[in-house]
Amino acid sequence: MNHLFPCTCVFITRSLLAFLVFSFHTVSWADFDGDACAQVAGTDAIHWEDTIGNYGYCEGIEYVDVTEDQDGSFTLSGTSVSNSDCIATDAYNFVLSEDALSASGSATESMVNMQLVRESSQACFTGHWIDAGDDYLAHFPISMFELEVQPETLSVPVTTLPAYLLLALSGLLALFGFCRVRASK
Repeated sequence: MNHLFPCTCVFITRSLLAFLVFSFHTVSWADFDGDACAQVAGTDAIHWEDTIGNYGYCEGIEYVDVTEDQDGSFTLSGTSVSNSDCIATDAYNFVLSEDALSASGSATESMVNMQLVRESSQACFTGHWIDAGDDYLAHFPISMFELEVQPETLSVPVTTLPAYLLLALSGLLALFGFCRVRASK
């Protein structure tokens, strides 16, 4: 029975570690790519990247016309793309949250709901367009929503993990310590 203990500890520790790694991807800032954002920052264009590889992990830029509607929502109408082998134009409608750190809406022609998020120090919202086995990561520049990054937020960006990830991490560390103590006896 004693010889099973180290194997069980290793299995549980690795399982918790895998959970943390996969959960990290769901944190809003985990998708942010500074290079992708820089390609569209200050423009009315969206950077798209095929994340599943259905089209060879390609990427492209969709150029859009932006209109702020009377109700405060934003309508984006695709006009052209830089890589038609990878992406196509669509139309989008988004509403900003009060804190301007998220936008909810949809790609209206393809009928795909989207949630865009950003940290206060980021010049782009990020979000996924997911439909029928396709997953595209998008970087929407905040300038198209008439927003700017505030200079005071650039100096010290603070990111936090959700409580469940902090709990899982503390559990992993406790289990690791327990396994080391137990294995050394």
